[in-house]
Amino acid sequence: MRRRGMRRQDRDAFEDHYLDVLQNLEFAVVDVARENPDLVDSNVELAIDGLIRYYSAKAKGHEPRSPRLAPTTEKVFESVRAMAEFRLGGRPASLSRQSTQRSTPTVSHHRR
Repeated sequence: MRRRGMRRQDRDAFEDHYLDVLQNLEFAVVDVARENPDLVDSNVELAIDGLIRYYSAKAKGHEPRSPRLAPTTEKVFESVRAMAEFRLGGRPASLSRQSTQRSTPTVSHHRR
């Protein structure tokens, strides 16, 4: 499947190169989903489309505007934007209180 004109090979190379960033952005979406069980794919897609417009305007030197979004979609937009700003070296990502209280999972290795 081709999305937004990228060939599969180019998309795979992009994903490999930016895997850590993409995982961080995905975490921001999952964090919102945990707190909002009514979140659906279209909310995420609208938020990401808004973020693309937001950062495109910023890259062109224009004052970016936050789009008008439904409340759940707005939560995704803000969560992913905060993580993107963190990754870009801006202000720290604002994570929910619940996500900051979660402990890091540990992996145990058992011999058989």
